[in-house]
Amino acid sequence: GMFAMAGTFLVPLEGTELREKGYKPKFLDPLLIPQSSIAIGQSQKEILRMGETCLSMLKDLRQLLATKGELDYDLEEEVFKAEEQMDLAQKTISEYIGKVLLETLPQKLSVLARRQLRQADEFESVSDYIRNALKSYKKIRDADENLSDVAREEVLGLLDRIHDFLVNVIDYLTIGDAANVDAAQKESDEIDTFAKKARDAHMQRIAVSCTGP
Repeated sequence: GMFAMAGTFLVPLEGTELREKGYKPKFLDPLLIPQSSIAIGQSQKEILRMGETCLSMLKDLRQLLATKGELDYDLEEEVFKAEEQMDLAQKTISEYIGKVLLETLPQKLSVLARRQLRQADEFESVSDYIRNALKSYKKIRDADENLSDVAREEVLGLLDRIHDFLVNVIDYLTIGDAANVDAAQKESDEIDTFAKKARDAHMQRIAVSCTGP
């Protein structure tokens, strides 16, 4: 699936707080590394902070795209800064989990730790996609172009579906509901299909406009 599933409890920190203070690990205590089961629980909480930041970035991106050309440079900068913090978070979490894996672990715990590495990488990739989407929109705007109303609604609809998907994934991770892996994969596939249809419709509109009188 898009995200590996693993269980723990979530003590969330809002994405806006991460942006304001810069990334500092909240749960990664080096002294807990020899207590591997506790350390893995803490790293899961830190990964879920990444998920919350992705949700905040998506909310900001949607707001920027919904304004029809109105500028909000501060909000744009917040998105870019959040992506930088996500890079730091992913590296810090990976280093922490790497140290845990150096301990003698039961196989089940070792599998869980490696899943967490993938989870952190996936959330960091989501932040990259959000940053790249904002960069693409800025290029359109800087060229004195704008999205058509139809294209804008398609993009906003896609962002809404991605947001809902991330909320579900974070919920699955929070309660450790591995049984929902198939449901998450199905939802991911549906989003891919929606995105492809929107892209094809957009390309068709461009073709029609280029061949029109």
